[in-house]
Amino acid sequence: MARARGQEIARLTPPTQSPRTVDLRRHKGRSFSAFQYIEEQFPVATGRDGISLRRLFSQARNRDAKTLIVEQIEAVGAVADENAEIAAMFPTHEPRDLLRYTFWNEVVRKQDLDHLNSEGLIGYAILKRDCVKETRHDKWHVFESVFQKPRHTFIPCAKTFNVRAANSRLEIRGMLYCEQNGLNKACAQVAIRTLAASGANEEPFFSAINKCSADYHMKHPDMFEENEFSPRAGLHPPQIAEALRKFGYACDDIDYEQEDDADKKALPFHRYLYAGLESGAGALVGFKYGRTRKGGLKHIMPVFGHTFGQDAWVPRSEAAYFHVGEAKYIPSDAWLGSFVCHDDRFGSNYCFPRFYIDKKTVSYVSALIPPSAKHSSLIAEAYGIQSLNTLAKLLKRRSRKNTNPWTRRLLAFRSENQVVLRALPITPADYIEHLKSSEDWEFKRENPNICDGLRYFITQARRASALWMVEVSVPELFPTNQRKLGEILLDAGVTVTAKNAKSPPFLLARLVGNYYLPTSAAGGYLEVQSQLRSHTPIYRTDS
Repeated sequence: MARARGQEIARLTPPTQSPRTVDLRRHKGRSFSAFQYIEEQFPVATGRDGISLRRLFSQARNRDAKTLIVEQIEAVGAVADENAEIAAMFPTHEPRDLLRYTFWNEVVRKQDLDHLNSEGLIGYAILKRDCVKETRHDKWHVFESVFQKPRHTFIPCAKTFNVRAANSRLEIRGMLYCEQNGLNKACAQVAIRTLAASGANEEPFFSAINKCSADYHMKHPDMFEENEFSPRAGLHPPQIAEALRKFGYACDDIDYEQEDDADKKALPFHRYLYAGLESGAGALVGFKYGRTRKGGLKHIMPVFGHTFGQDAWVPRSEAAYFHVGEAKYIPSDAWLGSFVCHDDRFGSNYCFPRFYIDKKTVSYVSALIPPSAKHSSLIAEAYGIQSLNTLAKLLKRRSRKNTNPWTRRLLAFRSENQVVLRALPITPADYIEHLKSSEDWEFKRENPNICDGLRYFITQARRASALWMVEVSVPELFPTNQRKLGEILLDAGVTVTAKNAKSPPFLLARLVGNYYLPTSAAGGYLEVQSQLRSHTPIYRTDS
């Protein structure tokens, strides 16, 4: 059995044999067939067991793949750690094969292997075959993979991963996918690793997730029907939350089968999903399916991206026809078309419509909170509308003297509950850079002295190191033009409790031509004129 050497990573380890190249192109007289290739190379991965493998080739084909590089590699890092964990559980475990695949949208010949670059890389996968004689388990699975994101999607949680092919160290941006193996990991563990891999400084190990879950099970035996923790049986919501905390993530979650908070349960689950992915940390959705003696099976998936429908009818119709007087603002996810997720049973980078999963089947939802924040984006959004309503009173009193037409328009939209809010995490440095790069509709840019003063106010006077930026827009600007009328900044490092829940951690606001900074006087604001007098671009978290 291979040893786990330090922090070595399987996707970066040198091949143990000379790499092979496979021509994936379609030729007259000789066309590559992924189905035939998988059946020949992975005879134990047929039917349902081969879905995730076939998905790899489907994604590659969608990106016009021309070459596959196949490498035998040694089990190091998380792979070696998994082998050790399985061997402790199943003494007859034998890790049979370990392959690294890289897919390319260019023709790669053997003489090209020493001169590869990241531009042609579509994706990579590490394929692992495990055999356990005592359970007759002999299966391939995708230990991990990363592919380019689907076209026309936004992936705020994406990370750049380093991967090796032959003698070249390359980069690819996407979301780590993992598949369960029915031995030491189920859908919950692989979903946690997907999200943890995007933020953790070190490689997340499945053994760490399982140990954390086993410890929780031991400390809280009354919460579980099972006497002992079994990794292949999956995880319960408290274990999921505890494992996420181990990797530095708090979460705003709901166990719909246990939660007593009616207000939390009333918020649609897709709001939690969107809050998690826009925060750059991701989200989880668990649901029930099928019928068994225990009432049904459960499955959980990581959600980390979305599509965007510029011409969606729902945002306008909600307040006008169906929920008159109920909605106080329009959340930016109103234009969301589909979520992007991994399903470890089927493969990576799938899209599902926002309303596809029946809310009656959803059993668990979790919006991850970035490690730098002490409260969620949903709370930030609520504070955003509270702060905007307070500032609107000031704007209304001074609107007669204010000649900026966008002030009048903003007040009109707010009075009709038609402002759009979008909460995003941002650092003070990134916010200042966002201001410096912003250009309003009249091609005006912000005064650099104002930017320097705001930097001092945020980081020195208020000592804020992490922010929520709640962007303020209106329906005709946000979806199509992707522009806004300003933003409200909140201190993300403030812990929200019952005692201070009514006092927003407000730092400042920029609204159509003016900054508003709180003063020591009750309800008072220092007003600073901005050069940005009309709408400006929203902050792009993913291109």
